[in-house]
Amino acid sequence: MKKTLYILIALFCSPVFGATGWYQDYIVISKNGGANNYYWIGGNPGGENPELNGYNFGEDILSLRITGADMKYWSDTQDRTGGAFYYKIMSADGSTQIIAPVEVIWTHSSLGGNNYQGLWSGSIDLQSSLLANTTYQLHIWAKSWGTGQGDSWLSNGGLNYVATFKTDAGLPVQLSSFNASVINKSVNLKWQTATEQNNYGFEVERASNNDWIKIGFVNGNGNSNSPKEYSYTDNSLDNSGKYSYRLKQLDNDGSHEYSSIVEVDYNPVLAFELEQNYPNPFNPVTSISYSVVNEGLVKIEIYNSLGQLVAIPVNEIKSSGRHSVSFDASKMSSGTYIYKLSAGEFVQTKKMNLIK
Repeated sequence: MKKTLYILIALFCSPVFGATGWYQDYIVISKNGGANNYYWIGGNPGGENPELNGYNFGEDILSLRITGADMKYWSDTQDRTGGAFYYKIMSADGSTQIIAPVEVIWTHSSLGGNNYQGLWSGSIDLQSSLLANTTYQLHIWAKSWGTGQGDSWLSNGGLNYVATFKTDAGLPVQLSSFNASVINKSVNLKWQTATEQNNYGFEVERASNNDWIKIGFVNGNGNSNSPKEYSYTDNSLDNSGKYSYRLKQLDNDGSHEYSSIVEVDYNPVLAFELEQNYPNPFNPVTSISYSVVNEGLVKIEIYNSLGQLVAIPVNEIKSSGRHSVSFDASKMSSGTYIYKLSAGEFVQTKKMNLIK
């Protein structure tokens, strides 16, 4: 989905008083995952780096991060420590605080004499928690030492510096691949996204004869401009046949889009098999599961300990796949019984125990 975001960056600047002065002071910002660029605040240090005030970051901004600070200042004869820069996010008109001030402490070192430098590097995502199609202000200021605003502060809370940028065509959830494969008795789904924005997750849906049902959910990665891989294993299939799968991608706001459809021919039965009934022992109902390779007449017979036939729960044509039948022995007495599967030339028997 296309998303447009306007952000105003407001930087405080005011004269420095008394025992501290500032020069060559930079905030480092990366746009759209690109290079780290230096933008000066405070007094003009000269050189080619642009001033942040009045700077236009342009359109189609997918990400904007503060990645560093390089602050040079002089102080009195004391070695002042505790330097930091701050940022906060306000509404477009500055009346509502969106993100409270965040302190980012830098590493303080001496440059000789009364000159000092504050360095910080990291990554602060300025857009991760903001609404789309909304205008904001970003305020940045700094201090070289101390706790209260005074002669150590670069800006003292003024609203003198404003830069702008606009993002258009944010990060939709772009599905770059989606495939399905049969592995043993399961269907394995794998997909990859190229980019994501506000991706809550994926509902996994399956259909046979166009009857779609939800079979699972996989959490999304929220916002990302790098490839993300996902997978889901469907272990709930019993019968052979052609199955279709699709993804219902959900945004955080509840909107959704469907993926393309992938199909598989599911025929995991490689051999005839009669499984142990469950539960066993049982009273009075148990389930008998079995697998057949080819479509044909299938018969399940129950014999008592004397070899007498007492029940035939299955005697009909069955398709290839795994099947089960519920057997009710409420009219039979306790004891050990033999149940037999016959399918073509295949015959297999097992024992089950009825305890009342």
